[in-house]
Parts: sequence; structure tokens; C-alpha cells
Amino acid sequence: MGHDFGPESDAARACYRATDQVVGVVLDALASRWTDTVIVIVSDHDMQSRDSSVPVDPMVNAADGGWDAYIPDGGSALIHLKPGVDPERAGAALLRVDGVETWVRANDSVLIAGLKPGRIAAAPRYSTGGFHGAPITTRTVALVGGGDPAVRRIAGAIATRRPHLADWAPTIAPLLGVDLGHVDGTDLLG
Repeated sequence: MGHDFGPESDAARACYRATDQVVGVVLDALASRWTDTVIVIVSDHDMQSRDSSVPVDPMVNAADGGWDAYIPDGGSALIHLKPGVDPERAGAALLRVDGVETWVRANDSVLIAGLKPGRIAAAPRYSTGGFHGAPITTRTVALVGGGDPAVRRIAGAIATRRPHLADWAPTIAPLLGVDLGHVDGTDLLG
């Protein structure tokens, strides 16, 4: 609903309320096992509303910048450099594209362009209301509850340091008896 109508739209808010009601039903069902329960609900990303500007097309300055393709992702884009192009020179050219605010080097052949707030990368299909991909959309909502002692430890970790989205899998997996091996993120219980 947020993608279609915007994250603060009436339709999105109705969806949020309906989701809250479903969570309430699940919590009620777990009441008799509350002391053994850990509930973790995590969003996959935050969302940003689109503004009315024209989508950002990195190919406008492609010849000048030294890139030959890009993959859009809402408020950012992966920029593929032509062989032998200096990433620093390409990054400087990328900043001259209307709507590009920042860039970082992914490797010698890919840059990541960050767009100005509200701007979206040109793509075959656009999100009409809200989108992700911008640095601001890396924030997530996390709800943690239950009576299991792990809940208090997770709450303490959150109070000390804001968790990253990548922290949730290595935190939840041991509670389920799953060994993920080496993964990105930090176990908040570790």
C-alpha cells in the first residue's frame, strides 16, 4: 500500500492498522506460552514518498561519465562502468546528473548512486507512492516482545546500539536452533 499510495497515505495507514490487528490475534494465541515466547517483527525497509520531479536517468551523461548501464532501485541505482574507467572520475561525473546527491564505490566496475530525497531512478515501472533504495530507507521497524529471557537481553542490546537490518537473522537463528555459519550482521544476544 505504501508503494502504491505513499507511506503516509490513508490506504497505507489502514493496512498498518489491519496488520496490528493480526499481530494482536497471534499474541492472544500465544498467551498460555508467553514465558517461552520471543516475538520479533521486522520490516524489510523504510519507505520514502516520491516527489513530482522527473525520474533521474543516469544515462543522460553516460558518455561523459564512462558508464554504459544502470540498475534502478528507487532512490538509488547501481552504475556499471565501462572497462578501464576511473571510478573517481565517473563518480565526479555522476554528481553532475540532475537528482544525484551522493555516490560510493562498490568495486572497480560498479558505483552506487544515492539520489536526492524524494527523487526516484528512471525505471520501466515506477512505484507511484513510496519507494526504497535511498539511504534514509535503510531504517527498519522492529517489534520485540514475549516473556522469554532473551527478550530482555535483546531490548538491552537495542537500548545500547540501534540494530542494523542484517542483525536480525543472526539474532533469531540461535533462538530457533539454526546455525547460519558466517553471515553479515551481529547477534544481539552474543
